[in-house]
Amino acid sequence: MPGDRARSDNEDTIVTRSTGATALSPEVREQVDLTLEHVNGNHADTILFIARHRGDAPTATDAEAVDVDTEGVDLEVTIDGESTAARLRFDTPVSTAPEVQGALLGMVASARQAVGDAEPLTSLEEELQTTGELLTRVTSVVEVTELSPNLRRIVLQGGLDDWEPYEADDFAFLFVPRSPDDDTIGDGFSMSSWQELPEDERPPGAYYTIRRFDRDASSIELWAVLHGHDEGVGGWAARAEPGETVAVWGPRRFFRGAEPSFHHLLVADESGLAAVGALLDSLDPATPATVIAETVDADHEFTIAERPGTDVRWLHRGDAAPGESVGFVDEVRALDLDPETTVAFGAGESRQVTAVRGYLRRELGIPADRVFMTGYWRR
Repeated sequence: MPGDRARSDNEDTIVTRSTGATALSPEVREQVDLTLEHVNGNHADTILFIARHRGDAPTATDAEAVDVDTEGVDLEVTIDGESTAARLRFDTPVSTAPEVQGALLGMVASARQAVGDAEPLTSLEEELQTTGELLTRVTSVVEVTELSPNLRRIVLQGGLDDWEPYEADDFAFLFVPRSPDDDTIGDGFSMSSWQELPEDERPPGAYYTIRRFDRDASSIELWAVLHGHDEGVGGWAARAEPGETVAVWGPRRFFRGAEPSFHHLLVADESGLAAVGALLDSLDPATPATVIAETVDADHEFTIAERPGTDVRWLHRGDAAPGESVGFVDEVRALDLDPETTVAFGAGESRQVTAVRGYLRRELGIPADRVFMTGYWRR
């Protein structure tokens, strides 16, 4: 087992966890936790690729990054149906979130160097290839409607004639004005120009799932959660009006599809319901699907997608704050899921989604390439 091996002269060998490594600072740790959530949820195939080809785990069937310190990353690797603790050392010590990200990307690069073209690119490698080619499009709000007391439908149009969606669960980075008289977003505005601005001068921005792209109208539909505060993109969403200028950078994608006959399990709080709706729209009419959706109460429920035969189960958190209820895992455990024919998608609060992913992958045994669970936000 790789977790039982001693440190060798080969820097790419998986070794047992270090007991003397220096912990990252709390501020960096918070950012790194989001990085781990992203790679585990969006790029499970990439973590498995690293485990197989950066070390002595060529027969690993699953791997998840569980911790990072200044010297390396700890993994949980599954081999022959058994989970073992393992560790990969960084080439040089790290202390900042960008350094951690760079070290992880360096591991992907060295694993690719080891395997060459014998295996296809992982999802993270594909993403790195495409993000440099993404365009920023300046557009406008043309319609705002209420889906529920805490969810708004916002439609963008103009400047989107060349928008080319991938498939279901496309997402894009949305830039919005800081105030009604802010004219920073205009002709020539781009992701690069936004990154070059001082942080206190940048228009707020956040990733949103594309609920629907209307080719005939060249318009994008977004669903925005109302958070009850006046700042950032959430605050803008609560006061957005037709005619406002915004920008979108994308599209990117997360979910990569599965066999049409597989049962689709879709789990989300309000932040992920647009993705659930887009996925349901994309499924073959004969594909079975179960939706577990969390909201406040019955008055906050609405039709997510027009798809007869889909089993939608609403969970009500009542007075509990978003992200604090525990209903997701219990509801998923109660389902009669066949790990051989189930594909799962989840989007919502990071810790809740992580718990569901752990059950599906570790306990139920659904392969990582059929479990797409990503934290959209963290409480």
